[in-house]
Amino acid sequence: MHIVGGFYRELCHIPSWDATMGSGARAAMVVAAFSPGTQFTTYAAANESVAIAALERLGIATTVATRPSPIVFAYFHPLSSPYIEPAREELVPQPPLHVTDDAVLRFGFLEGDAVVKACRAVYDPQTWRHPKPFKRLLGR
Repeated sequence: MHIVGGFYRELCHIPSWDATMGSGARAAMVVAAFSPGTQFTTYAAANESVAIAALERLGIATTVATRPSPIVFAYFHPLSSPYIEPAREELVPQPPLHVTDDAVLRFGFLEGDAVVKACRAVYDPQTWRHPKPFKRLLGR
């Protein structure tokens, strides 16, 4: 399976948590435990290479498009609204990622988008605020 999604640093006060994951990396880790050959495509900053290498050590083939800086979500607790740095309005939009595979699990991003060609695809926009229609994200 091919996972396309966010790769963000997550900080939480209660319970204490500091990890670079995001929905995309978290899904890739779960899928890779059951499906060898899992692929993960995302955006990441150059200084996040250690976190990318940790995914690769789990057998996840990664494809990374470079973004200018890391993106961090900070929470008081897991159900609180996050503080995001850089702020959404300061994020530089990145060129879309293009993924072609038999099965794709595609998440929404803050910094860019992904165009998917797949026999089977699942889309989680990761937002309730004006999510992009999945049809717009299909590369045909």
